[in-house]
Amino acid sequence: MDIKLQCQLGEFKDMRHNAFIKALELKSEGKHIAGIYGVNIPREILWAMDIVPINIFGIDGSNIEAPEKHMIKKAAHC
Repeated sequence: MDIKLQCQLGEFKDMRHNAFIKALELKSEGKHIAGIYGVNIPREILWAMDIVPINIFGIDGSNIEAPEKHMIKKAAHC
């Protein structure tokens, strides 16, 4: 991992941790949560359905690798 990325991850570590904790709290309160990927998702529709939208993209790309592997596996079984 390069130095710039390590610096960015360190800088936003608390923010990422707090967002994760907040999502867990919302879920434990019985709220419905939708992980959204992208900026063109109509959040107002989710809010109208009492669903809390949570951004799932990150600065290091680690949250993209696992879903892509899952999608590839799923597509292979179709």
